[in-house]
Amino acid sequence: GSASELAWFCVGIVGPIEEGVKFTLAALVLFRLRWFDEPIDGLVYASTVAIGFAAVENFVYAPSLDWHEQLARAFTSPLIHSLFSAIWGIGAAYALLSTWTVWQRAFLISVSLLVSAILHGLYDAALLTLQAPWLASLIALAIWMFVLTQTRSQLKSRRA
Repeated sequence: GSASELAWFCVGIVGPIEEGVKFTLAALVLFRLRWFDEPIDGLVYASTVAIGFAAVENFVYAPSLDWHEQLARAFTSPLIHSLFSAIWGIGAAYALLSTWTVWQRAFLISVSLLVSAILHGLYDAALLTLQAPWLASLIALAIWMFVLTQTRSQLKSRRA
């Protein structure tokens, strides 16, 4: 297929499936735990699921890669998966721990998951179709800045 088909595949299929699988596991198991009681827990639990997902993904892909690609994936995959999962993790925690209506909660969780899936797909597309690791790195940096800002904000409001 063409580069544009691959880009659409990344954004429309890969991002939504990978983020959906991680979110589903967190929603079915981790977000139901009695210890899920602080906004920062969304980030922590989402990152935990993401690191496990990255480990399984690396296990599947490693045999087909050169050693230097395996090494690069070993370092970047857990961080990148944690990054995208942090978006829906923060959104889900904020929603689930709020006093909002069920519909308001569902809306925030849905938007967080959608944003995460799209950004994940754009990141993959930048790497695979544009051969632009610098663009993928800029996407990741911008998201990390957002995640860090949100985390700081949550921690500050908790101290107040």
